[in-house]
Amino acid sequence: MTETITKEGISNTPEIPDIDIPIAHRKKPRSCTLHPISKFVSQENLTNGFQAFVSNLNNIEILKNVQKALAIPEWRNVVMEEMRALKKNETWDVMELPRGKKTMGCKWGQTDHTVFFKQAKDGKKVILIVYVDDIILTGDNIAEMERLKSILAMEFEVKDLGQMRYFLGMEVARSKKGINVSQRKYVFDLLTETGMLGCKPSDTPVEAGKKIVDDGKLVDKDRYQRLVGKLIYLSHTRPDIAFAVSVASQHMHLPKEAHLEAVYKILRYLKGSPGRIIFQKD
Repeated sequence: MTETITKEGISNTPEIPDIDIPIAHRKKPRSCTLHPISKFVSQENLTNGFQAFVSNLNNIEILKNVQKALAIPEWRNVVMEEMRALKKNETWDVMELPRGKKTMGCKWGQTDHTVFFKQAKDGKKVILIVYVDDIILTGDNIAEMERLKSILAMEFEVKDLGQMRYFLGMEVARSKKGINVSQRKYVFDLLTETGMLGCKPSDTPVEAGKKIVDDGKLVDKDRYQRLVGKLIYLSHTRPDIAFAVSVASQHMHLPKEAHLEAVYKILRYLKGSPGRIIFQKD
């Protein structure tokens, strides 16, 4: 049993520039109507309820920064509601920025634990995972999970969202056979951002037996690092790209055109298999 709980609260995020400029902005978008994404996507094995969830999820834009969020009334209402919850819980004090001062970022320290584990004498377990103001509660000790939720509700203003379906770009589907985890929307967003949604797909993420020639012009290091970083995160549910991504990550400090082409090769492969999953058998 896995449930998602969100703790109502959000920090005062400093204004930051929109640095997530798509790579396609400096390179012409690669599009080809001969290879529409619809040819590589199927929902026939999904239940009606999960089909509706996936369709709705595809229409949701994942915003890059707080400035964009505040420009949309629905998102702004959510931000203000969480700020009110922060004040109610007396977590932080909201105040005006003193004249001449600048806001600073926030980093997790080495003592900021994010995973908590408890095992009872009978072997049953409860796992609590925390990411900023979101919590995943999972395990096979149902009674202990309910007790823990009650304790959290007394200490914080929380909202129980039920069984987990989407968390940090990961989509979760359940059946009698087990649990499927994928990053389908994450792949779609990545292909769209890089202008590769209409590209010709590749059967493999890397050319077999071909070594990347370390030459050519240098490319933008920051953008290359962001793109490879996103692929590293994707490889958590896509072990089939892990080797190709590890090769690309070796050139983070001095990326050249040949290295970028290798990254595009991975993207073309993802185009042909956007919905592959990790399956956990019950």
